[in-house]
This record gives sequence, structure tokens and C-alpha cells, in this order.
Amino acid sequence: RSQGACVPLIATQVQKMEAYIQTELSGAEPGEVEELNLDNVKSSKLAGLTDKFASLKHLSLINVGLISLEGFPALPKLETLDLGDNKLTNGLEMLANCPSLRVLNLVGNRISTLEDLKPLCKLPQLSSLDLYNCPVTKLKDYRDKVFDLLPALQSLDGLNSKGEEVEDSEDDDQDREGNKEDGDEAENSGDEEPGLEYLQKELGPESSGESEEYNPAEDDVSAEEDHTIESDEDDDDEEGRTSSKRPRLDPVEPQDEEGRTSSKRPRLDPVEPQDEEGRTS
Repeated sequence: RSQGACVPLIATQVQKMEAYIQTELSGAEPGEVEELNLDNVKSSKLAGLTDKFASLKHLSLINVGLISLEGFPALPKLETLDLGDNKLTNGLEMLANCPSLRVLNLVGNRISTLEDLKPLCKLPQLSSLDLYNCPVTKLKDYRDKVFDLLPALQSLDGLNSKGEEVEDSEDDDQDREGNKEDGDEAENSGDEEPGLEYLQKELGPESSGESEEYNPAEDDVSAEEDHTIESDEDDDDEEGRTSSKRPRLDPVEPQDEEGRTSSKRPRLDPVEPQDEEGRTS
């Protein structure tokens, strides 16, 4: 009864994975897809993933619940495969039809012996392998033995054969692509010739071939402004506010008894003699 109950469950999981893959395609043809993410789509076996995904480069199947890689398709362009947190114990020979595979993540699976890893020798491009939290990592001299088994390997659990940390290969690819784009932009910018605006700025306005036209009306306006300024300065001089010249002093004309100015010289009266007491005689 227990086995009979598992059959419809597996069938349901297979249907769900197939349906999910169709959703991920979004109407595109399988041969056009380069990246496919099936994380957490629960199924104990693969379904809906076929040889038609010939252009696929990145495939992620994290925490799916796989117990076997049976039926894994031939993916000639696949470079990155993430099988972390599944229940795989062996069956890695199913990856032999992925000759371009460079990065393989088997973190949290049930790989327990070096014998289980031997099928990876058929992957000539494999440079990064992650077996963290797998039972095989507890073996004596585990790291040395894996590097001996896979001579082309450059990174095991994030470290090289000397125990030094290795940068993620995907980051390296992005850095290389970014550096290439920067180099292309710099090369293209170096081929550009200086524009007309730049030359005019360097050589000055005379090189542009344009000259200012003479406008007599502007001279008339300037003359009127100068005349207005001079008139204002004259007014200031008459009021004695801003003139730097010493003011002219007019002679004081003699005035008569009523305060009128006389043009004649003033008359001097004779001085009367006085006595000793100051009285006039």
C-alpha cells in the first residue's frame, strides 16, 4: 500500500516540474534558453528537461529532492550546474554528456566515497567542485585525494590545492566581460577626431570665420550715455559735492548803511581829538 501511494505522488511531482518548466519558458523555444532555474520545484526525479535545451548554459536544481540523475539530458553547452541540497548518493556518470561543464555544486548531498566522484574524470573542463557538507569531506586527506583524482580542478570547496581562497568563477567571467567592454569603449573613444566645437574653442573666435557686424546705432547710444554721464558730473561740480577743483571766491563788495552794495570806495570820517577823560572837544 505504501508503494502504491508513492506512484501517484511521483506522477504529481513530475507533472508539476513539467508545468513549471513550461512556465519558465514563457513561450520561448527550449533551444533558445540559456539559463533555467528550477530551485525548490519538488520532485525526486527529473522531468520535462530534454535534449532540446541544446543552448542551455546555466541550470539550477537546488533543494528539489532529487535522489537520482536518471534521465539527465545531453547538454553540450552547459557550463554551470547547481545540484545543492538534494539527496544524491551516486549517478554522476549521467553528467558525461555535458562536456563543457566547468562548475559543479553538490553541496549538502550524500556523496560519501571517492568512487562516487570518479565519473567526474570524464569532464575535461571541470575546474570548480563544491562538496561542502557531504560525507566524503570527512575522509582522511580528502582534499589531496580529490585533487589527485581530478588534475584539472582549480577549486575544491572554494579553495585551491594550497588551501587559498579562490574567487567565484562566475564573478571572474563578469569581470573579464566588464574589462573587455571598458577596453572597447576606450579604444573607440581614442579613434574619435576632435570636433569643430573643440577646435573653435582652442583657436579662438577668429578661427570660426565669423566677424561682428558694425552697427552705427550702437555708437549713437554709447555717445548719448557718455554725454549723460558728463552732464551729471557738471551738475555735481556746481553744487560743490563731487568736484575736485577748489571753489572760486568772489570779492566782497562794500555795502551802505541799508545793506546795499556800493561800487564806490567807502568814505573815512576824520577822527575828533579827545581830552584826557576821553571826551570829544
